[in-house]
Amino acid sequence: MSSTTVVEKKEGMMNDNSGGMMNGSNGSNNGNSMGGMNGMNSNERSPGNPIPVPSDLSPPDSSAANPSYTTPNIDAIEAEHMIVSGGFTDEDWDAFPIWSYQLAADSDGTQGSGWVDLSGITMGEEGDSPDAAGKKCGWYLDEQGQEWPAGRVGHLSVVREGVLHVFGGLTYESKRFEAEDGPYVWKADVGRRLEEARNAGKRKDGSQCSDLLEWEKVDPEVGVYEGDDDNKDVKNKANSADEQDVVPSSEEDNTDDSKGNNDQSNDPNANEDGDDSPATNNTDAFKSSEDAALKVLPSEPETEALRLLRSSLPRGECQGGHWPSGDRLILYGGLRVSHVPDPRHNSHRHSSNSAAGVNEYVQIDTPLGDVWAYDYEEDRWELMAPYPPHPWQRDEDGRYPRARTAHGATVVGDKLVIYGGMASSYEDDDPASFDGGGASSRPSNAFGAHSSSGGAGGAGGSWEDASSEWDALTDVWTFDLVTRKWEERGPIEPQLARSYHSLVGWGDGSVAAFGGFRTARTVAGDPIAFVFSDVILSRPPSTPTAVLRWMKAQWPQVYSAKTVPNRLEHTAVLDRFGSMYVWGGRFKTVGQLGDDVWKLDVFGGPVGSPEVRFAEAPPDGLDAYEAELEALHLLVAVMMFMSVLFTALYGTLRRQAEAARHTRELAGGGGGAQGS
Repeated sequence: MSSTTVVEKKEGMMNDNSGGMMNGSNGSNNGNSMGGMNGMNSNERSPGNPIPVPSDLSPPDSSAANPSYTTPNIDAIEAEHMIVSGGFTDEDWDAFPIWSYQLAADSDGTQGSGWVDLSGITMGEEGDSPDAAGKKCGWYLDEQGQEWPAGRVGHLSVVREGVLHVFGGLTYESKRFEAEDGPYVWKADVGRRLEEARNAGKRKDGSQCSDLLEWEKVDPEVGVYEGDDDNKDVKNKANSADEQDVVPSSEEDNTDDSKGNNDQSNDPNANEDGDDSPATNNTDAFKSSEDAALKVLPSEPETEALRLLRSSLPRGECQGGHWPSGDRLILYGGLRVSHVPDPRHNSHRHSSNSAAGVNEYVQIDTPLGDVWAYDYEEDRWELMAPYPPHPWQRDEDGRYPRARTAHGATVVGDKLVIYGGMASSYEDDDPASFDGGGASSRPSNAFGAHSSSGGAGGAGGSWEDASSEWDALTDVWTFDLVTRKWEERGPIEPQLARSYHSLVGWGDGSVAAFGGFRTARTVAGDPIAFVFSDVILSRPPSTPTAVLRWMKAQWPQVYSAKTVPNRLEHTAVLDRFGSMYVWGGRFKTVGQLGDDVWKLDVFGGPVGSPEVRFAEAPPDGLDAYEAELEALHLLVAVMMFMSVLFTALYGTLRRQAEAARHTRELAGGGGGAQGS
């Protein structure tokens, strides 16, 4: 599922609260979209057990902390809502519900009421399970001929001026995942629905809104973002030659397809001679629009550049948020899925499954690393940074983040912040100093929501199965949306790898992550997943040479009787006071979690909130655990080698002794014969 926030002002006007420090992201945005499960504490699976928070953090002034608001006066806000869309349960992958949750604090840190159904669909009879209701929802929409987003996971959502915008995600059908066939954006006026629901007093007790939520499916134009007209320095650099830019020495190796690399470059401006400097305005593939800062690809006739650029957009598990000062939706990375015939089957067979139940198509999962902006007013996608990025978009050492999926990302001010996720293990470059090469496209071996075979979570496989094909990432990067340059924050100690976690950001540039998971290996070499329930915080560096550390939040004493269950693929948002709300997700299944909403005042919270403190985060222990395992494996290997060596030596000595004895016997027998 995906979530965003919206505020309701006292005069009744809807305004978005999804950008800047108020924006939340959540790994793949997958999770429980219906609720109603039995709760289960899973702390025994976490190597680090629950949650820490700080008293030395105070909310910045409201104008800096809330750049997406039209007014800094938070007293004018009557209510603030978390908007949740889509997702899955253990049985239902078909429905795309829209729920609203009013962000109001409970004294014990958990929330259990305040849900409003914005879909306006009769979901079923009394007593129906959420999954059965989801099925009926699909049938009802088909009967009504209503255009509605297909059920999906890993999508991105933002509310702007009361309108919910939904992009991307992966649908699941016939035991395989698919992305949409175009860069579509779905829009729905949830602000009006909230007003209707408030006036009618209709809550999540079975009552519904009076009519269906109306969706608009938009097929945006696609172009290349070149900044605003007043940003001359950036534009001049974007249109200059890049002979003076830092180009890593490994760059020349990126075009060697014999290594299996797919540099997945989606920049149609790349020159034929291999120079990836930004194209100038005379590029034939583009025509100038009324906005001189943007080159728009012509829709007719369709060019190869247009086709490639459009085809690179559909994806799942992308992350980002609302950019208030640029008034755009920002997205980064994600997962592209494609299907190719399984060579084990005849090429003329096209069904997804054979009679024996074996998939005839192999799902190819490709992590992505590009940055896009969506212009709300113009309904237009704009490429801000291709993958690999231009040399001038990289840091001073020519480095940039690896393409990834299952990461967390949020927009804070004019910067996109990304943390963690997973990268393809088939990249040839060292992830600690990644300076070239593209992500390889390889078949997935049933990794969680990417699987095309098996059976976990209704989708197949389990998230432990493919740990050998993905690298867990620990890095934090910022992408300046004005200068369009990457810069690494850190490295931050200790190195904490997270995937399918959530990430929210505050006005001073701090970011906080919750939950997620990573994999390790058992003594027997089998993969095992560790699921977290901690809140870790990263502040921006105070000086260029500052040593950065992760800080771990600690629950206030008033919450000591409550423990948030470990989870991944959940959703999280931040309200205007700096309180973080977490809902949904799964442990190994969705049903292992309850439908409570959990709240922690990470960045201060409203006046009178329980005090939350932070302490330096300890290592997860998994690196030491894996190092001990490697040492144990080495010891076992040495012992086995010594055993084999001893056995061989013993055998050799025994054979030599046997030979010597046999020689003596022969010699003794011969002497007796001579004596006779």
